[in-house]
Amino acid sequence: MQRFGIRFPRLFGVSSLLALRDREHSGMPQFEEAFQHFLKEELKGMAVQSLAEEEQKAVDRFRSLIEHTEKNLLRKDERLEELKLLEQQLRKLFGASIAKLLEREALQELDELLYYVNQRVFYRFNDFFKEAFNPSVFSNKSAQQALNTALQELNEMTGFDFQQELRVTNFRLAQFIEKKLDSRFKEDTSKLKEQNSDFSFTPYEVQEAGSVEISKPFVNADYSSVKSYYKNNKSFFEKNEKEKMRDALQELMEPDALRYLEQEKKN
Repeated sequence: MQRFGIRFPRLFGVSSLLALRDREHSGMPQFEEAFQHFLKEELKGMAVQSLAEEEQKAVDRFRSLIEHTEKNLLRKDERLEELKLLEQQLRKLFGASIAKLLEREALQELDELLYYVNQRVFYRFNDFFKEAFNPSVFSNKSAQQALNTALQELNEMTGFDFQQELRVTNFRLAQFIEKKLDSRFKEDTSKLKEQNSDFSFTPYEVQEAGSVEISKPFVNADYSSVKSYYKNNKSFFEKNEKEKMRDALQELMEPDALRYLEQEKKN
């Protein structure tokens, strides 16, 4: 509680249920009175104290700056040489941009994330297939209508799952980059402090990543060749024709999925 400026917290035992029945003995009046006093008096005092502390910090910073400036004026030429040396050291320290390194690390992270996206979606592929190719679809349609409906449904479910996974991947990649930048900021400020303890820094604020437009996979894909695995309802659902169709579909869709992920990676 102390980090919020509350040094002596007070606890009140209250009962909202009892307050509905007997307000005076529920503890609510005492709590409300103490809470109002806190809002009107104590909170105001805490704000004043906080402002006073910030004011003192600003005064101390200005005092230190004035002292350093006065000392530097007395040894101006020597100080100029020190600053030139410091500039050379900083240019050497930060001469190389971290952009290429960060880009390489981000691409490696993205490759790994996309690999597991593909793994997770096709791990769920069997469930999508069962849901799309269920007996009820074939009970009130012709075989061709049912197959077309089931194939379309499977494409929709699998494609939607890829889109959802990529949205999460975009978020995870943004978090990865933010952590890398934060880590680099801490390293750099530490190095600069070693060079000159008077340096002050403003924390780097990473801009929130904008939403990414995720395209839909399997849009123009034609997997109608797998219909040949269907003979009739009985053999399809009671024998292993359904499993053969599922495996054939997955074999056709996996290369398309990899091409889709590679394209989204470039985008």
